[in-house]
Amino acid sequence: MATMTPDGEMQLTEEECEKLSLPPNSVIPANSVDEVKQKLQDIADDEIRKLARQIGTKPAEEPYPGYYEDVQRLGLEDDFLKISSVNPASLYGPGGKPYAPWMVGKVNEGPSKKRVDKRSKEDREFDFTARGQELGGAGGGGFQAALLGDEVKLTFTVGEEANSKGYVITKRPGGSADDAYQLVADYLTPGANLAAGQLNGKYSYVDGASSPGVWVYRVQEEDVSGKKTVLSQTIIDIPSNTDKVKALVAAAVLGGALTFLTFLGVSMDPQNGIN
Repeated sequence: MATMTPDGEMQLTEEECEKLSLPPNSVIPANSVDEVKQKLQDIADDEIRKLARQIGTKPAEEPYPGYYEDVQRLGLEDDFLKISSVNPASLYGPGGKPYAPWMVGKVNEGPSKKRVDKRSKEDREFDFTARGQELGGAGGGGFQAALLGDEVKLTFTVGEEANSKGYVITKRPGGSADDAYQLVADYLTPGANLAAGQLNGKYSYVDGASSPGVWVYRVQEEDVSGKKTVLSQTIIDIPSNTDKVKALVAAAVLGGALTFLTFLGVSMDPQNGIN
């Protein structure tokens, strides 16, 4: 069973990671713990429902301590076991052995109407790992992008670095698909200093090749086996020279207006503010 850390994070077991299609030894950040707990509970409840269809809601002996309580909690009744196109419960004997093995897998064995999750495995991993696990929860400063003149300074802080080669930074134009990501720098880029093991896990890189517009930056960790795991992403809007000029003009106009109003206020006060 998952264990909680003093920081409110949740260390998943190997079995739980497998159920959630997450990398082994995943640590869930505090702000995602409730969501992950509910996901694990939903999976466990589905397993109980399937077992009830196999052995019934009132077997002579509990298959595990607390089975009767779980059946009651989920509101499972004998009607739940009636055969139908979406609930072929009577295909199974009391011991869980199917009466008609050739039918198993041919029909839906559960009444669940949950929406099918069509996301890729990487997207599902991102939901739980990139939502701050490495960059926010396990050590965290998040993945930040800030303008540095005409360049973009990217910074992030990583907590535990186990079996890690280093980090890969990519970017894509805002509104584009994931296949539009292009390499910015990685741990092999000369001078990038993105190889694992930096002091206090703090990393930074300056991208001087981004044109004006909205950009989505993403950071991935590559382990010793070559597997890449998405850690986090951030968005930044790089203004064009025209936008910069407009901003400067607006600031100048506002400054001039404030100066004029101040002068006007002093001119209209014969006492010059002295009572």
